[in-house]
Amino acid sequence: MSDHTVYSSSSSSSTDMSAVYEHSCKVALNFVKQYYTMLHTDSSQLHRFYISQSAYIHGSNEVGKCSPALGQKEIQEKVDSLGFSDVHASIKQVDALPSGGNGILIQVTGELSTRGSPMRAFVQSFVLSQDGPKKYSIVADIFRYQEDGELFDEPPENTYPADEQIEVQSPQNGDLPSQEVSLPTQPITEQDDNKPDIPSVPAGSQPMNLPDTELINDWSMDADEICETQNGPVEYPDGTGEISGVVVEQTAVNPDEDIEPDQHEPLTVPDHQVRDPSEGQRNMSYASISSKHVPPGVNKVSEPRFTTARNYVTKKKPAFQAPSAVAGRDTRSGGPPMGQYRPKASSEMDNRGPREQFQIFVGGLPKECRSEDLLECFRPYGIVTDVKIHPNGYGFVGFSSEDQVNQVIDKKTFNIQGSSIRAEKKGSSGSKPSNSRSVPPVRKRDGQRSEYMSDTDRDQLIQRGCSLLSEYIRSDDTNPDLATHLRVTSHDTCTLSGMEQHDYPPLESADFSLAGLSHISSLRKQSFPQELLQQLDQTQFNCMTGVFPEINRIWITVDHRVYLWNYSDTSDLAYYDGLQEVILSVSLYLPIPGVLRSHIQYLLFLTTPSNIVALGVSFDGSDHGVELLLHPEPLFCLTTDGVSLTVVPNGSLHPCRRVFFGGKDGCLYEFLYKAKEDWFGGRCKKVNHSSSFVSYLLPSFLSFGEEDPIKEISLDTSRHHLYTLSVSGTISVYDMGAEGNIMSRVTSLTLDSITQICCGAALTSDKGLFRPIVSIHTLSKTSSTNLHLIAVTKSGVRLYFTTTPNGILARPSLLALVHVRLPPGFSAASSSTRPPRSVSGSYLPLISSSVFLMSVNTGESTDSVWIMSQDLFPFQSTMMETRHVIRLPCSVWGISESETVPITGTNPDIVPVCSSQHLSPNREIIILTANEIYKLYVLRPMEQLRDLLAKFSPDSEEISAFFKLLRQGQASAMCLQLASESEQRIAAGAAQAFFRYGGEPKILSPSVPSEDRSNPRGYLGKAMIGPDILYSDKLHGLGLYLSRILRPLWKTPLVQQTHGDLYEPLFQEITLELMRARLLHLRDFLDTNPSLRNAPSPLEPLSTNTSLNSSIFKSSLQSHNDTTDPSNHKQYIESIRYECNQIEGIYHITDLSIELLSLLMLLLQHQLPLIIQSLSKDQQHDLTIMTYCDLLLVHRQVISALLSALLARYHGNERMTEELSDRLLQLTPNLYSADDAKRAKAEECVSMASQLSGDTNSKTQKDALLEESLQLFMQVSHLVSLSAVCDKYYEMHFNDGIVDLCLSAAHRLDPDNRAKSYVDNGKIRTDAKGLSALEKRDSCYQTIVDYLERSHKPGRGDTDTLAHESILTRALSAPEELLHHAMYSHLIESHQEDRLVQINTAYLEVYLRASADSAPSGDISYLGLLWRYYKNADNFMAAAKVLHCMSTSSNKELQLSNRIELLSRAVMCAGSHPIGFNPAAGLQEFIQETRDKLEVAQIQLGIQTALIELNTSEAIEAASQLHLSLLDNTKLYMEFATPFGLSEWRLSILHSSGHQDLRLVEDLWTDMISTMFKQQRTDGDVIGLLRKLKELTVKYNQSGDTYFPLHFIIVLLEQRSFELELDQSHLFMCLLEAGLSPIRLLNEYHRVYLSKDAFWLDNQAQLYIPQIVLKLSSYIMTSHNILNVTEKRHVVEWLSGHIPIYLTDLEGMSITPTLREMITQFRELLSSKY
Repeated sequence: MSDHTVYSSSSSSSTDMSAVYEHSCKVALNFVKQYYTMLHTDSSQLHRFYISQSAYIHGSNEVGKCSPALGQKEIQEKVDSLGFSDVHASIKQVDALPSGGNGILIQVTGELSTRGSPMRAFVQSFVLSQDGPKKYSIVADIFRYQEDGELFDEPPENTYPADEQIEVQSPQNGDLPSQEVSLPTQPITEQDDNKPDIPSVPAGSQPMNLPDTELINDWSMDADEICETQNGPVEYPDGTGEISGVVVEQTAVNPDEDIEPDQHEPLTVPDHQVRDPSEGQRNMSYASISSKHVPPGVNKVSEPRFTTARNYVTKKKPAFQAPSAVAGRDTRSGGPPMGQYRPKASSEMDNRGPREQFQIFVGGLPKECRSEDLLECFRPYGIVTDVKIHPNGYGFVGFSSEDQVNQVIDKKTFNIQGSSIRAEKKGSSGSKPSNSRSVPPVRKRDGQRSEYMSDTDRDQLIQRGCSLLSEYIRSDDTNPDLATHLRVTSHDTCTLSGMEQHDYPPLESADFSLAGLSHISSLRKQSFPQELLQQLDQTQFNCMTGVFPEINRIWITVDHRVYLWNYSDTSDLAYYDGLQEVILSVSLYLPIPGVLRSHIQYLLFLTTPSNIVALGVSFDGSDHGVELLLHPEPLFCLTTDGVSLTVVPNGSLHPCRRVFFGGKDGCLYEFLYKAKEDWFGGRCKKVNHSSSFVSYLLPSFLSFGEEDPIKEISLDTSRHHLYTLSVSGTISVYDMGAEGNIMSRVTSLTLDSITQICCGAALTSDKGLFRPIVSIHTLSKTSSTNLHLIAVTKSGVRLYFTTTPNGILARPSLLALVHVRLPPGFSAASSSTRPPRSVSGSYLPLISSSVFLMSVNTGESTDSVWIMSQDLFPFQSTMMETRHVIRLPCSVWGISESETVPITGTNPDIVPVCSSQHLSPNREIIILTANEIYKLYVLRPMEQLRDLLAKFSPDSEEISAFFKLLRQGQASAMCLQLASESEQRIAAGAAQAFFRYGGEPKILSPSVPSEDRSNPRGYLGKAMIGPDILYSDKLHGLGLYLSRILRPLWKTPLVQQTHGDLYEPLFQEITLELMRARLLHLRDFLDTNPSLRNAPSPLEPLSTNTSLNSSIFKSSLQSHNDTTDPSNHKQYIESIRYECNQIEGIYHITDLSIELLSLLMLLLQHQLPLIIQSLSKDQQHDLTIMTYCDLLLVHRQVISALLSALLARYHGNERMTEELSDRLLQLTPNLYSADDAKRAKAEECVSMASQLSGDTNSKTQKDALLEESLQLFMQVSHLVSLSAVCDKYYEMHFNDGIVDLCLSAAHRLDPDNRAKSYVDNGKIRTDAKGLSALEKRDSCYQTIVDYLERSHKPGRGDTDTLAHESILTRALSAPEELLHHAMYSHLIESHQEDRLVQINTAYLEVYLRASADSAPSGDISYLGLLWRYYKNADNFMAAAKVLHCMSTSSNKELQLSNRIELLSRAVMCAGSHPIGFNPAAGLQEFIQETRDKLEVAQIQLGIQTALIELNTSEAIEAASQLHLSLLDNTKLYMEFATPFGLSEWRLSILHSSGHQDLRLVEDLWTDMISTMFKQQRTDGDVIGLLRKLKELTVKYNQSGDTYFPLHFIIVLLEQRSFELELDQSHLFMCLLEAGLSPIRLLNEYHRVYLSKDAFWLDNQAQLYIPQIVLKLSSYIMTSHNILNVTEKRHVVEWLSGHIPIYLTDLEGMSITPTLREMITQFRELLSSKY
């Protein structure tokens, strides 16, 4: 047998050509469905369609590029190499023709997506060969992508604008239009064989198109089954037979059948909304746009803005209808089931609300035109209510009246930004939806739109509204716990209820006046399947029945057989009769993951007296409504060891997946199973949890438990508790551990103990009321926190137990009875009938503990069902329940609740029914009796109100009583839900009741009762603004209704991180769709009733506040206005205003939420997890902690990131990007505007340019893309993340783009350049707007600086150096002074002062001067840059002045030497200043002043040095003071030189200041010479003395005797030299070297000699001076380099005239050898010739 998959077909034996063609079409349709479904579900099995002779080609469009794969094995390898995964196909057309040899040629055209990639057009051709009767295989297959040309029909050259909708009318002559059909993502059940055949198609007609219906897969196989069969035969899941080919069933689709959309409708993008990019932007008229290229027979209509792709089923209809006739509309009679959303008509699905009536069309708009420009242009002509701009250069402007429109039309042409535009009146048809409004407009009281609301005001409203909704959600969450209702405070005390009248209030009494209130829906009877009734008659031993609501099945046992059938329609009867013994129990469990094969969805456990049998249960499809498959071979079988296991847990299908049984031996058993056998042997075993560990090893007949059979088992999976009830009434509790994976027995409580406690709580009650116990039920965490178990006695008494002390959240440690609830009829004033003591069973619904049901045996063959409900009293402090009795003519076998799936995201906390009924379906109760099945709904409060509105008028006493019963907006919230009903009478009545009983707000005064002020539902102080106001039930109803709609997402994070970098959303599309539908109805209601949001002004008459449904509202206003006290009227108006403000916030949250939910749905359809992966780590983390409430408050940044990531997935696919952009414009005009579309286009250009970065040949194209992106980004810079875009520009070296984009953003943020004015005016503190503008500009400029810093880091290459210079040069070329300032600051901070001072702009001087002026005292850094700037600019005079200013700075870090250097540079700069350049007077004076200051500074430095050399603390301290500033001569002399005895510097100060005092000067020189010789005696260094003397001589020689008294100095020096016996030549040699004239020196020595000073006479030194004169004269005469000829002649003359004097004196003295020698030398000197 062949290994390939085959089709079977019952082809006609007729040879008629039309019949052959018809047969080919049938085979083609079925083949295409199966082939592409297999491609989607498991492509690894695709080779089974081929045979060994098959050929397969999959490649490009170029001929010969791909060689074919031949044979099944090669084809399998080829398919595997293609890596098909996550395949989605969209089939456009299927054509089929008969081929030779009974073969069939099939061609498929469509689009294909793999691994999340964009859709690509393809063509695939098949040739099927007939291998035998009803068997076909693929012999040839060619697949080609169509990349080089369009596969499908092109749209007209100039297509419609993106938001212009068209709709195809009914085709003529019965032809069907070709439509796109999307394949389902999972298999669907087989088609019915009895459907009508496809009508015959004459030969030669056009190729067959797929009918207008969804392709339905009628063949599927589980992947595990396919793998298991390997090369063996392939079977249908229902075991219909063995096949080896592709089997074609006799199925057909009738094109005349209607299409009914499924409720699950994902968002799609209509193909006809693709914008033609070539369409011009100028010279448009409204007529040209609205009538362009309309095909014949096609009319333009407004399609819904929220369109969907649907899964279809077929349904008869009389004739074909246009798509608009059925799209979005439920055509079923009777409306949708209660609790489900029925889609509205297309006009109702619009996102915008009421249509504008007075609009004009404006054409020829410039590209950069904004909404604000149009608003400013047309504001003088009237009230502008709406402005819309289309990217293609046209737009619409709305006015509040037709007269204003006519006034504009009369002028026709206008001017905007230098461009001429024209205005035309917009027609009533073809209206374009707005796609560019930035914020939703505010409605006036007359329903028209008023002026625009700012983003700030709208954000404040949304923030206030979110606080309000959070308060309402908190009030729902703080609903009293069941323990609070029952007043349970401790586990040691048992309380009692049911004895008071209010415990079971009679609604028919005068206090309530609700006798007409219905509690249940009408009973619907259903008989057992006819085949089963015959089996029931044959019952011999035992018959049991029950319900498996999780799979929509009822089960019944007849002796050893078990039957299951679908209770929805009594169909799909399945049975098992493989047992030989009577069945004792039946239970259904979820299998343990990984143990069984995936197609086994459930395990059905059957127990007999000797065995436990587990059967596998599967479904032919994912829905429980399709066929159930009961596998005949048991998966597990285990002996009971002689113990009858008759009891299974209530509602056995628990998430813990553990299997428990209760035995007649009183023990609790668990059935354990696994995938493989272990060394103990066997895959399953039975464990006794009522015995010790030995029970694991010993069989049950060896255990020694009490013979008290278990009667009932109840499992609490929320806490992992298990309870058992024995026949004797003992209740035991078991702990399964915190994770539910262990088991330990905790404790038990006997019936006697329970009865004793009950009697202690109800002293006057009969003991028989409390025994026996007939059933037990667990209370989950969502039902109660502190109460864990309910037991019901035969008298209907409910007993409440806890397992932890005092409500502590811990593992169970006890079992305590804490409350006794008596049934109705026990109060003193009760007129109710008590239930007879024959309660046969009690049943607690699965979803909520607020409804309790019990069956009561009232006769031999009759029962009644008692229903107690708390739903009408959810917020009372004590438990209050209504009572309703259903009497049945037969015995009740069981009661169950049908499976309902709560909406995803429902808060797991305890929520009353009235808080969750808006989004959850109702609970259907199933009552099993001996003869029939009864179905009913326990009506929830909203459905009870609906029933009342159907019976009574809104002003009836019953409706009024209902509102009084449910106060604080509860009934008003229900009215809002009912106002969206399809039945007009109900909707209108609900709206009227909302206004009639909604009340009015009022300002609280001290006289208001305290309970009204403190009630959290009447006064939500935390969320409200203004004075203390008691708000109306209208506001409470709106707030409660909206909060309950949004509740599933409000406090739940939007996404969660699964593992690694994978993220998954925590919401489902159906949840969002249902919430969005509710919000659309709510917004329509608010739009229809604008009076709720618009209060009258204080001076406006109240009667002007009118609306569609405001008559009751007006009458209420009038009643408040009757008072004569004007203050009351003012207070009332004020209260209305505050309430309207709150409702306005609710409206804006509703409007924004509609768009947010639409966007989230769209993101889900485009693989949200992959979109999240492309975000940054910070953004991903933000999403994991962000709730929906957070998203409302900070939605802009998050939504912007998500939108960018969404559109980035399709960069390069222009068609898909355009479609997505248009779709976003329609669905989310507030979140995605026309500016957002430009940003998306710009991001796409950047992405495409990035792909070309490595290609040097594409540089021109890359530059063009970058430039295009820059122009787009500059238009929408307010929406752009500068850092993100500039990062990409920087990577691609587009440095000019970085600067230009940041400049554009700065200009948009501060268009009036208020920042410059703010800076010029000195940054006045009171100018808040100027400061804000400066901060905004600085943020943009800082982005440029960031990239300058990035490119200037050390170690960067040449590329970054070039980037730095490029960015800097571009920025400095811009005429933006503040930008220049930012650049200057960067250069300074990055230590690029040399580059800064080279900049030659006027801005730099202003910046440096201003910075220097504003710098802290003593900061000369900017002055240092300023003088360098002046120097480079050759402005030397200005540089000198700056240097002079710097030298006198109070900078404490500036050293004195630095100040001297600055003064020196100032002198140099001033001296370099060209006189002719600046002839102004004062230059020489400035130079002289600077030089004088420099001289004094040098003296100050000398004094400082001298002080330091003194090395005393006082001197050191004084020296440090000299660094701080430059001092004058007086201060230096008086405060430093004199106190510290610095004679030298005293003389310098006298010399510098020109002070003449010879006596003082001589004293100073005396002190100086004494100091020098003292230092010489200490150091023994004559050279140092001479050096100092030379220094002083050089310094003061030129000043004459005023400061250098030479005679006085020589006398002192020579006397000291004589005393120290120094060399006689040292002094005169030092003086000569210092520059003294030899003649002057000779004269001064001669004067000393002639003075005949007593010093020389007293010391016998008459010869000392003559000897010095002799040596000096000889040195002068013998030295040739110190005298010129003239000077030498003068010396000779001096010697000739003075030597005789010395000879005369010497010769008169007593002759000694020394004297004789001197005389000789004098004579030689005199007689010598030089």
